Amino acid sequence: MFNIISYLLIFIYLCLSIYENRLYFFIKNVDDLRLIITNESDLKIKRSLKINRYWNLLSWGLIIAIILLNDRWGFLAADALVLGETLIVINLRNTKRQL
Repeated sequence: MFNIISYLLIFIYLCLSIYENRLYFFIKNVDDLRLIITNESDLKIKRSLKINRYWNLLSWGLIIAIILLNDRWGFLAADALVLGETLIVINLRNTKRQL
């Protein structure tokens, strides 16, 4: 049972990660096309992209922790990974809506 939940979390993470990358590159391309930062929403876009870059570094640390730790702590790290990925996707979706 524990392994089934772990595999499910890994599958959810992979799906969210693919969707996150699509959103990130869409927002990054739109941001690169703008020449001048004109208002507060542009600053929110920059902030959102910066948060995503920091999350990518942290998520690699959690992935390494999942590999190295025992089942219980690895499961906790997988939960944190999926939760963080979900929050980042929500943040990027809100940013895309502001465009």
